[in-house]
Amino acid sequence: MARCDCCGKDKHDVKIRVGLRGLDHRGHITPNPFHGPLCDDCLAKTNRFGSAEQRWLLHQITQGSQTGEKRAPKPRRGVVVPLRPGRSKPAEPRRN
Repeated sequence: MARCDCCGKDKHDVKIRVGLRGLDHRGHITPNPFHGPLCDDCLAKTNRFGSAEQRWLLHQITQGSQTGEKRAPKPRRGVVVPLRPGRSKPAEPRRN
């Protein structure tokens, strides 16, 4: 028996759902998948557009709270990340 993340109940049909994607309010598929335990009932309810379970899944995907990991912030557009300067010509051997 395992606990479903959506309804919070201990059920026998709870499985780790990997790569589960949802639909946002515009009807587009979410770019990031959900990875977590869901029961069969909640899984079926997440497919219904506008249901509480579907909104919960969308919130979990967009907030990234199902993994508990902090994601690295994306660099802003237009910001140049400086690279280490490379040598324009090969290094000459040292003379003694």
